[in-house]
Amino acid sequence: MPNLTTILAGMADATWQKVNLNTFQDAWPPIADRTTAGSPVSVVGAWSSFEWDSLRQQLMLFGGGHGNYAGNEVYLWNGGTQLWSLGTLPSRVVGVTLSNQQQVFMPVDFAAPPSMHSYDTNNYLKACDRFLVLGGPAYNASNGPVKADGTNTGPFLWNPALADANKVGGTDGSGYQASRLGSQSWQNLDRHSQTFKFTWWFGERALNIADGVSAATVESGADVVFFTGGANGGQFLARLVVDPAVPANNSMRLIGKGNENSGSAWAYGAGSYCASRKWFVALTANASKPLVVWDCGLAPPGPAASYYPHDFTNLSVNPSFPGGLDGYSCAGTDSVDYDPTTDSWFAWNGYGDVWRLKAVGAIGDPWTCERVTIGANLTVKPTNLNTYGGGVRGKWKFAAGPDCLLGMDADGNIWAYRQPGFTGGNGAPPPPPPPPPPPPPSLVLKVKGADGAEQVFVQPATVTVVQIP
Repeated sequence: MPNLTTILAGMADATWQKVNLNTFQDAWPPIADRTTAGSPVSVVGAWSSFEWDSLRQQLMLFGGGHGNYAGNEVYLWNGGTQLWSLGTLPSRVVGVTLSNQQQVFMPVDFAAPPSMHSYDTNNYLKACDRFLVLGGPAYNASNGPVKADGTNTGPFLWNPALADANKVGGTDGSGYQASRLGSQSWQNLDRHSQTFKFTWWFGERALNIADGVSAATVESGADVVFFTGGANGGQFLARLVVDPAVPANNSMRLIGKGNENSGSAWAYGAGSYCASRKWFVALTANASKPLVVWDCGLAPPGPAASYYPHDFTNLSVNPSFPGGLDGYSCAGTDSVDYDPTTDSWFAWNGYGDVWRLKAVGAIGDPWTCERVTIGANLTVKPTNLNTYGGGVRGKWKFAAGPDCLLGMDADGNIWAYRQPGFTGGNGAPPPPPPPPPPPPPSLVLKVKGADGAEQVFVQPATVTVVQIP
């Protein structure tokens, strides 16, 4: 990925650079291959999110949905070529009538997900090398994707190794041109109930992930996704294990609940995960309480515990910022992500300003907040925030490899941000070198002369011996 790396090397810390060489519109499917129900512009604009594929050094974008756009194509932006391209052609959609007589529109072969508002719930899964589309309001179907019989389904996994701009994401003939082949790059896990439903004292409920936030990690070789969802007037944090090879191994448990004490703020906008601390950290809609944190490292309750395997006693925490917030203005639909190379969270308001937030100690200890980039002082910066479709949300991510942050504006432009403390694309800073070893012992040489007198010479450990004839 020489291009993006070279650009970052020439930038100063705390600055921006637009890095796409073509436009997002250049990657749109041909008119003959796409729906007339809305425009691809809504894949960026309508409550969407992207993810960073660290293996291929590319950005993956999926969105649309609800009342905006019916196309379910995948878009790619490559950090090496700096070009937008198409990962799949969209599926042709057909009407499905639900039990309440509502008609929704799904892919004709039901072999790919419908277009959906993804908020901040798309994730790249490193262990299995898949792009996870968790769900969300689908086109003309606010309750998400359904099967032919009208029952809910998903989540879906996309295989980036099968990307092909000339093939539909599903099966042969499922595009708007019957001659188009299918890449069969989508997999429906078909584990909706096991992913979203749980039982508590108020009975069975399903997590609603509209406006949800999420983040992925790898634990013991398995892909794990943390995501928020609403139910029964509250907010919950769930832990999902994803195994595409054996869908039955996919499991969800609730690991925490949003604190409902007066003045508490819940997750909204974007989420992140710090593996070293095992913290899930998300933005909130409260300007005076920027972040909400859950401890994901607590042991799960045992089989004998009430409501096993869920934990409703692990409540979220809003950290304090006694040093002030330095003009912070990222509440709500802006974004935040964790940078492991600087052990910092960076929040972006969609324009030129960026804040660095740092944890000082334990989960309940105070944090610090500093505005490290003031957009008004820069001439090169993002200026076009998507104010219609929900702001930034999941379109601001740490990109492993170049080790910078990438943001997307309302036009689909990709902006590289070189954060303070940038490591040059070498990953986390190496540990400090070990202390130098103690000096070697001195060499003591005793020489006795012909008269019997003895002399002592102290030499360094490294000596040159010269033979005297």
